[in-house]
Amino acid sequence: MSLTGKWTSPVSTEAITRSDQFEKGTIGAFRELDLTILARQIAIDPLPKLDLTLAVTNLLNTNNRYPYFRGKDPTQYEEAGRVFWIGGKFCF
Repeated sequence: MSLTGKWTSPVSTEAITRSDQFEKGTIGAFRELDLTILARQIAIDPLPKLDLTLAVTNLLNTNNRYPYFRGKDPTQYEEAGRVFWIGGKFCF
């Protein structure tokens, strides 16, 4: 099992708007907690070796935003909310 946290404090920014004016802004704090659970070589007949992975990114469903760095647009984009992943690997 793995529990990973990410955090950054708020960041002040400056951008040039489409009308070539400077615009000051702030990108809020970034907080994320991810959980991964891995089960290896589970013996289930007739599958001799099965690995399963369950992962949840943004476990607390925090509203994080990313800045748009390309171009003259100070827009911020919302990160995906809570996401569930399941994976499997079969070996024989």
